[in-house]
Amino acid sequence: MTAPEENQRVDLVSALRQGWLWIVVLTVLGALLLAGAQLLRPPVYSSSADVVWQAEGGQVLPVLPVADNGDPERQLSTQARLIVGDVVMEAAADAAGVDVDDLREATEVEVQESSNVLVVAVTAGTAEEAQEGAAAVVEAYVDDNRERGVASLTAQADALQPRIDALTSQLDDIAAQEADILDVPGGVLDPTTGARRDALVEQLAVATDQQDQLRTSAALYAGQASVISGATLPEAPSSTSLPVATALGAALGLVAGVLLAIVLATRRNHRPGGETVAGVPAGTDPRPRAGAGTKPGTKPGTKPQQDRRSA
Repeated sequence: MTAPEENQRVDLVSALRQGWLWIVVLTVLGALLLAGAQLLRPPVYSSSADVVWQAEGGQVLPVLPVADNGDPERQLSTQARLIVGDVVMEAAADAAGVDVDDLREATEVEVQESSNVLVVAVTAGTAEEAQEGAAAVVEAYVDDNRERGVASLTAQADALQPRIDALTSQLDDIAAQEADILDVPGGVLDPTTGARRDALVEQLAVATDQQDQLRTSAALYAGQASVISGATLPEAPSSTSLPVATALGAALGLVAGVLLAIVLATRRNHRPGGETVAGVPAGTDPRPRAGAGTKPGTKPGTKPQQDRRSA
């Protein structure tokens, strides 16, 4: 170890020794401040539930229209926004008996990486409130997702009704025409009318079958979202615990005390007239002391007088 490094080490140790009181005071003060703040802060509990979302889940025919062009990331992002939307939040707040804005602020939704799982977390002042809030949110979201799907399937089934009515009307007209022809003695049915009637019957059967499948699918539709992990009851607050807060405050106070001790030592060493002279630390007298190479009674810095007898 070189001399400058050794002197620097000695100066640091000296600074810590001189400022030990500040270090102790700030360490204790930091621990007390953060511990007190933690005691005054109400505990916060967090409960989470996992929901899996599948683009074609809950149905067989037909595939629901998706506005995100089939991009899984965009679809999951859309679902995450729907969870904190007005429809879901209002239903969840009504079920949990809390304010809508408070519940929305306490709700966080994350998408698990490389999966189609949505993690819904709700924070509250008690463990029970957090669990009830998370359960209400996921239940409201699953119900809303199912209702949206049912509404879409029902709308598609209803959209087929005008075509079914038109085909039925055309068949009724053909049947009436054929009845009129047969009422006339010697009337002969037009073969093209029979072919047209058969085509209409086939089209009507297809449309009716599609409508029946849509209505059946709507009745049995379970939704694209399902809960795979229900809301858990938190066993401990999710906020920082008292021991951790105390230790963190003590660590911050310790660092502050060490820095303050170093700053104070640096200021002492750089006071006017406090520079080191000829390797002698500041605050010491560089002049030789009496008895150190001088005769008693001789002023430091003066030459001793020669003995007259030796002269």
